[in-house]
Amino acid sequence: MKRAIGLFTAMILLLSLYACTAAQTGPGAEVSQAPTWQEQYDLGIRYLSEGNCQESIIAFTAAIEIDPKQAPAYVGRGDAYVLSGETEDNLTAAKADYETAIELDETSAEAYLGLADVFIRQGDYEKAQVILKQGLEITGDGKLQEQLNTIQHRQETQGELVYSDEDFALLHDVTEAGLQLTVKTNGSQTASITLSGLSLRDNYVVDLSGSDKSILEYGWKVTMYGVQIPFGVGTTSWCWSPGQNETKALADMQHNMWGPSDNPEFANTYVEGNCSMYYTSNSIKWIFTVPAEYDFNFKKVNHYEVEITDVTKDVENRNLNVDFYI
Repeated sequence: MKRAIGLFTAMILLLSLYACTAAQTGPGAEVSQAPTWQEQYDLGIRYLSEGNCQESIIAFTAAIEIDPKQAPAYVGRGDAYVLSGETEDNLTAAKADYETAIELDETSAEAYLGLADVFIRQGDYEKAQVILKQGLEITGDGKLQEQLNTIQHRQETQGELVYSDEDFALLHDVTEAGLQLTVKTNGSQTASITLSGLSLRDNYVVDLSGSDKSILEYGWKVTMYGVQIPFGVGTTSWCWSPGQNETKALADMQHNMWGPSDNPEFANTYVEGNCSMYYTSNSIKWIFTVPAEYDFNFKKVNHYEVEITDVTKDVENRNLNVDFYI
């Protein structure tokens, strides 16, 4: 009798288990959907905006695996590779992604800008201009013309500081507070400094109504310290006519070097010489030559100070100072 009751109980349990399984997998049950390429792409963009480049690459790669015909995913992954560090492998991977994006969608202005940026970082400005002109002819996008103007303007007004990638050797590549600083030198007094992880615009409103005369409204500066004199490079825009509220292109701001001042009232002074600036939406790069009269050796640098100023931000975020120690 007990055996019969046990068998009956077991049958009841089996039927209950079957009913639960059927309820979970039946016609009305909720089924977990696989992520779409758009969801993975959006995830990659989010990671990229947070400075999480490696997770961003993973997300963009997943989007590509789901739908390999979507050009934006390749552009996003190319951007992530560049922001991961200016190494040969990263630039090569980014170049391949931008080229694939152009093959898939020749009207993608962002792909042309990205590919040109790779060539600029490699020191090949001639190829960068070819790509920008090609993209401009096809897309007519004004951002391509502005970047082309930036390259040409600097070459015309400050001398053609054109070097091949072989002319420079990596000296320092450091990351701090979401910013990346890459320093390369040619073994002498010429160097390139790239500051990545920024959010840059093509144009800025200057001489604002709320600004005082002679204050710094916008600035991106890098100062180098060590067992020698400090030396710096940067791009700045000062307020000279408050209330004008005029528009100024980033390319038309001041791009200067500065060294220690003989005047005790000033900590430093502008230095005459060749200093060119190039930028993308997320990075700014200076190529400059320290004049021979300055006793300065890049290999003696052990501390970089980055100063970023944006007068349009609230007081707490108006000035950002980040130290990079070697």
